Amino acid sequence: DRLLSAAYPYEETGWYDGQMFVKPPELLTRDRLLGMYETKPVLKKLKGTLIGSGLALLTSSVLLFGLINAGADEDGMYGRSAARGPRQITPDGIIFSKQVTDLNSLREDDELAAAEAEAAGGIPGFCYDRYLRAAAGGGLCEKFD
Repeated sequence: DRLLSAAYPYEETGWYDGQMFVKPPELLTRDRLLGMYETKPVLKKLKGTLIGSGLALLTSSVLLFGLINAGADEDGMYGRSAARGPRQITPDGIIFSKQVTDLNSLREDDELAAAEAEAAGGIPGFCYDRYLRAAAGGGLCEKFD
């Protein structure tokens, strides 16, 4: 703004003695040439870069938000088996299968146990929770990591 204007305010010692400085014609011509051919193109490029970066950030945020909410990460990219997801979390563990209502029923029924194992991807349910994993000893889940 100071490069393109013919006069600009300045202060010598403080707020009370502000004056307007009027540029001489040679200085005005030089400043306007600098402003038009050096400063404005740089500001224009910088503005375009910032807008482009902002749009790229917005687009990637929307895509990532959509991927996370859609559960489209089959390989568990956003957490182990994020696409699979537990159906019910109980004090005893995590239930994945729709057929299982209580984890204690898995002890008596092999078909329910097989359905739960298939729904959990063959990984024990306690491996999905930090607390239950620690309560089980922690080292049992290392082969599934």
